[in-house]
Amino acid sequence: MTQTDFKHETALLWDGNFWDDGVHDYADLSWDVVDTLTNKIANVFKDYCESGDSVLLLLHNVIQLPLCLMGASRIGAVSVILNPVTTTTSQLTELIKETSPKLIVTVDAFWQGHTLIEIKRQLDQAVSEANVS
Repeated sequence: MTQTDFKHETALLWDGNFWDDGVHDYADLSWDVVDTLTNKIANVFKDYCESGDSVLLLLHNVIQLPLCLMGASRIGAVSVILNPVTTTTSQLTELIKETSPKLIVTVDAFWQGHTLIEIKRQLDQAVSEANVS
């Protein structure tokens, strides 16, 4: 079998946490789509960092997490993965000080059950406390 035999096969299957009357978030990505998205992410990352630089992936369990991990790997960046659901602002501040990421990837906010997790607000506070720009 050749590489092209598998390009339309499922590479990543993700079920989200939103379910409402038959509507839910999910992703079923083929190897071809994963490769395309990984290249696009890597090209964006190249504008902000280079091989050996740290990239902080402050993401919960979303399909973007493995795609960003692969994009960073493709350019040789070091991924630092942190789950915002279980992280305090002080822990985030210390991690930013220790790793000096050239790029931070996150979302503004998301719902975890009935709780709104405002990641960007927490990140802004941590960056301010870490005294980095």
